[in-house]
Amino acid sequence: MASRLLGLTEESGLSPGESELAVNPFDGLPFSSHYYDLLEQRRALPIWAARFVFLEQLESSPSGVVIVSGEPGSGKSTQIPQWCAEFALARGCQVTVTQPYPLAALSLALQVADEMDLTLGHEVGYSIPQEDCTGPQTLLRFCWDRLLLQEVASTRGTGAWDVLVLDEAQERSVASDLLQGLLRDARLGNLPGDPKVVVVTDPALEPKLQAFWGNPPIVRVPRGPGRCPTPTYRDTVPPDRVEAACQAVLELCRKEASGDVLVYLPSEEEISLCCESLSREVGTLAIQGPPPRVLPLHPGHGQAVQAVYEDTDSGARKIVVTHWLADFSFSLPSIRHVIDSGLELRSVYNPQIRAESQVLRPISKCQAKARQLRARGAPPAAPGFTRPPLCAEEAALRRALEHADGDHSSLIQVYEAFLQSGADKAWCQARGLSWAALCQAQKLRGELLELMQRIELPLSQPAFGSEKNRRDLQKALVSGYFLKVAQDTDGTGNYLLLTHKHVAQLSPSCCYRSRRAPARPPPWVIYHSFSISKDNCLSIVSEIQPQMLVELAPPYFLSNLPPSESRDFLNQLREEMTDSSTESESSSTQEFRDACVLQ
Repeated sequence: MASRLLGLTEESGLSPGESELAVNPFDGLPFSSHYYDLLEQRRALPIWAARFVFLEQLESSPSGVVIVSGEPGSGKSTQIPQWCAEFALARGCQVTVTQPYPLAALSLALQVADEMDLTLGHEVGYSIPQEDCTGPQTLLRFCWDRLLLQEVASTRGTGAWDVLVLDEAQERSVASDLLQGLLRDARLGNLPGDPKVVVVTDPALEPKLQAFWGNPPIVRVPRGPGRCPTPTYRDTVPPDRVEAACQAVLELCRKEASGDVLVYLPSEEEISLCCESLSREVGTLAIQGPPPRVLPLHPGHGQAVQAVYEDTDSGARKIVVTHWLADFSFSLPSIRHVIDSGLELRSVYNPQIRAESQVLRPISKCQAKARQLRARGAPPAAPGFTRPPLCAEEAALRRALEHADGDHSSLIQVYEAFLQSGADKAWCQARGLSWAALCQAQKLRGELLELMQRIELPLSQPAFGSEKNRRDLQKALVSGYFLKVAQDTDGTGNYLLLTHKHVAQLSPSCCYRSRRAPARPPPWVIYHSFSISKDNCLSIVSEIQPQMLVELAPPYFLSNLPPSESRDFLNQLREEMTDSSTESESSSTQEFRDACVLQ
């Protein structure tokens, strides 16, 4: 079997001059010239030297498990899935590759489909939240590890795969660890179809994974050619990370040092600021050739991140600005310079206060080493507003989209205006709106509508802006988010969160903050998220009436609140409303019989 696979691989590796009629074994069509160009680049990757060993171990491993260990940038994430696809093609089975982040799964699917000379969505596909780009012919599927865990849990089996590649195992995501535990306890030998599992990891986690899986065969990727990049450290910590990163990039450009540049900053906000600053500056540089291209790389850009892999006909240098996401599965062969802030901003959930904290922390030594190795390259890979308004005209355009009832209604109003504009990208840019996020909202609404129709819920068209629709929307929000209620304790915008007695303020992007004086903050609000950060803010906020909270919240809610004046007020209000409780229940029952409305 392994010899047949190797023969298949060698045949597909023929150059155009050696075989004009060579066909792609996956779709039966002749290879394009672009395929051979990429093949030469693939052969130069460090992982290519381990190809024969990997295919032999995949075929002969007694336990069905193979561990692949190699440094970042060695080509593991792109080449291992392709070799597994060759293995699966000979056996008539399917391959699933997991990634700890949805954007990584999307990007790899695009890149691998290009390298295999196949059409994305046919033989190669991907599955991420709200987007399934697969079909009946899909042989190789990239997916978010949480989605595969859901599939395994729902089917009580292995899911729709015969060969499973668990990539970036060193990231230790909850879903990846659970999948490994479930598969080990299930014993692959006892499962039908002789399934195979390939665990791809950084060398640092190799000993632990080897012990966990019971000493399976390990394929070690040899170190690539070339010396290890030499780090240069700043003598002092710069007061402005973004400005320091921009100056370091411009200095490299002025020296006209060859190669692309990769910049690591902690947050998406800093990435956007850095890209805006560099885009203004690079055009004024007195350098030979075209000005460099500045490219952001973070989850908010969706499929647009694929631009970091695209070759430029003009030969312009690429400056990729990213954060911790590029530590995993984003190997860019042309990178020769890395500018690393040494910090990352991560969301850490605290179950005691039911809130996420934005924690700015130093990266680990392992991350720092991996980022340093990126410079070696390879021998010749939130709905709503995106930023604060930049001028008075943009601020006025935004204010026109705000709704008197708060942020939730404002978001609906933004969405309706987006549809009326014909989903125009320029319309979004003029108002500082995220076009990609609004397109995603449109897709989500379509999926929700399809689900409601599938379970035969009665539907009626929304009458947004009518008094009944306004009241129904508030009831829906309170019924679903009664645990996220806060009261303004002193009339100045200091909100006490009822469930854990934290005090927070409204986000600067909240519509109540942008209203002209003497507008006062609403006394009672319901919020979508609360994050402990430098601003300690409530995000996506709408005013509610406490009577509605007492009426719609479950009985256990008030009795389990921590002691506060807010709780005492709500309990007193409940006693006053007791006499009318029977009438409220009957009217609520009648309302729930009405047709469902999807905004």
